[in-house]
Amino acid sequence: MGISRAIIILALAGSSVPAQLRDPRTSDGLQSVVNSIQPWLAVTGSYYTDVNTTAGTPGSSGRSIGVSGGVSMTKSFKRTTFTLAYSGSGTHYLGKSESQTGWNPSNVISLSIGTQLSKRLTLDFGEFAGASAGGFGITSWGMPTSANGVVGSIGVAGGNSAGGGATLPPGSSTTNPLQNNLVDTQYSSQMTYFSNSSGSLGVLLSKRTMLSFGGSAYLARRQGSSFTDSNGYTGNVGMSTYWTHRFSTNVGYSFTRIDYIKSIGSTNIQSVTVGAQYRISTRDSIAGTFGESFVNSQFLASLTLPPDIALLLGVPQVYFIENVSQKFLSGSVSYNHSFQHSGLGISCSSGIVPGNDLLLLSRSESCAVFLSRPLTSRLSVSGVGGASRLTGLAQAGDRYDVYNVGLSFSYRFIGGLAFTAGGGYYDNEIKPSSASTSTAYATAGLYWAPQHGLRF
Repeated sequence: MGISRAIIILALAGSSVPAQLRDPRTSDGLQSVVNSIQPWLAVTGSYYTDVNTTAGTPGSSGRSIGVSGGVSMTKSFKRTTFTLAYSGSGTHYLGKSESQTGWNPSNVISLSIGTQLSKRLTLDFGEFAGASAGGFGITSWGMPTSANGVVGSIGVAGGNSAGGGATLPPGSSTTNPLQNNLVDTQYSSQMTYFSNSSGSLGVLLSKRTMLSFGGSAYLARRQGSSFTDSNGYTGNVGMSTYWTHRFSTNVGYSFTRIDYIKSIGSTNIQSVTVGAQYRISTRDSIAGTFGESFVNSQFLASLTLPPDIALLLGVPQVYFIENVSQKFLSGSVSYNHSFQHSGLGISCSSGIVPGNDLLLLSRSESCAVFLSRPLTSRLSVSGVGGASRLTGLAQAGDRYDVYNVGLSFSYRFIGGLAFTAGGGYYDNEIKPSSASTSTAYATAGLYWAPQHGLRF
């Protein structure tokens, strides 16, 4: 299994986040949406070297070149907001010791449509799909990057955590900018295909309270015969209330079914959540959710793991699978601060997720910090750091920990063209085996995007 050495850097330029529904309880509505097209292009060169590897495994160092680009478009009509975005990237390794030829590509598209049917009814649909050589997230080993710390095929926050976040008030989301909760924390660089479709209906019960009904369906397929391939379906209902212009609360219930189509069977997850969001000032806000998830599975008694996966995990190839019938605490907390052209985000979360390319049904625990801020009219800095832990539920005793930190500087010298440079450190650990890798990296490149987008 080839492990991608693509470097994970920092910023959000060129990223796309689905548009939020217009909320009849807020006064600005669609009038605050600017019709615009935002293209971007980037090229970067990277150097990496292994600081520490598993005993008996030779370390490596190498160089890579990455090219990426994308475009996002937002258009508002009288009652409807439409957002479409595409991002793509390719990474090529130069003089690499392990066998890996050609370009590692990633292509992602996202679409969201939000409309106000009447004074009391809102409706929205979303689609997020793509093919990526590796996963998403600041803790994803296979994540391709480009200059300016730009992640070439960026994840979308708050996507598919079972029972998590579906009933938060409009405008709230996790502050981890590089996570979609569908194909996060991937270990290998194998091609992964994914899709997540969602829809929701909001019913305004009063001037302050909205009832929402929603559902989503996803699929994840990995190149080759992957035992972690899965389909999932979720239905949810929630109610949110604005008590003041600054403070809102929400309660919700969701039901999720996950089918592991090539291996162990299915699991059902029921979740109950309560949450609150408080806008401290025009620039600062905090949010949190808390709940319980009830997991009930019908799994096979044993699973034959691929030999390379069994070796990495340090377990027998014929592995005993445990049924899971218990409850887990889940939740999230986040803080956001917005500058004039940048922001700071801190978040931590815990929940049940479908797993990654090593683990099946898992408990996910993660924390992330993101900062982007101009230092002068031309110079800006971006930083990101995070830690993630996946603990196997069906594969009891298996664990995958990832840590990453990085810093990137950008100097704009002509129009929207900027020179970028940065570096960082990455570490992953797999239990119960002793497999681990620590890598340091440095990058430099060019990034271009119109300073204020293209408005129409």
